[in-house]
Parts: sequence; C-alpha cells; structure tokens
Amino acid sequence: MRIAVVDDDATFLELVAWVFAERGWDTLGFDGRGDIFANLVAAKPDLIVLDLRIKRGACGWDILTLLDGDPRTFHVPVIVCSAATDEIRDRRDWLAQRGVHTLEKPFDIDVLLQLADGALSEPGHRRRHQSA
Repeated sequence: MRIAVVDDDATFLELVAWVFAERGWDTLGFDGRGDIFANLVAAKPDLIVLDLRIKRGACGWDILTLLDGDPRTFHVPVIVCSAATDEIRDRRDWLAQRGVHTLEKPFDIDVLLQLADGALSEPGHRRRHQSA
C-alpha cells in the first residue's frame, strides 16, 4: 500500500511514516510546500491522510475539494486528521456524504490504523455520493 500524508508538522510525518512502515506500507510525506494536489495526483496513493490546517501552501479543505472533484483522485479514500475539531464537526455531514473519515488530534495510533484498514477495505472507497 502507498499512503500519502499531508501535514506541515515534520514530527507528525515521521511518526505516521514509522507506524505505517510497521505494516509494510510505503508512506509519502508532503509538508505543505509546492503544489500538493499535483503531487498527490502524481503519487497515485491508495490512501490520503490530510491535515486541514497547513501553515504553508494550500488549505486542507481546498485540497480535499480538488481531490473530490477530479476523476484521477475522487476514488482515493481520505482520512482527515486534524486538530481543527470545530471545523470537522461543522462539516461532518459534508465529509460523511463523501465517505471521508475523520480523526481528531490528538489520537491513539491504534485508532489511526483501524481507520486506515477500514478505508482501504471499503468497496468503491469513498465515492458513495457519486452513485446517488
């Protein structure tokens, strides 16, 4: 599996890469610099873990909207992993309609792994709203 992680915290990127490596998954870390969306398209990940608040570069919501609207990426499952708890709660319905999983920081590593396993095993991944 190839997992893309978008977060501007280098320590977080290292931790998640280590956790996923224990599962034998390759992790690509993106720290918010450059064209994140173009980098995600090129990487062709099986799963994206996305922070909403990125200090440099694009906003996580903007990236999520681009992923959702592009035929090259709309099928890729996403876990929004962020300390922006109010934003997550305010848009919970929008996220749920798109099959986007959420994980509020701080979190338990086991919960992250459970969400990743679930997201990767869902038939049709996150495109439930596309068939409606």
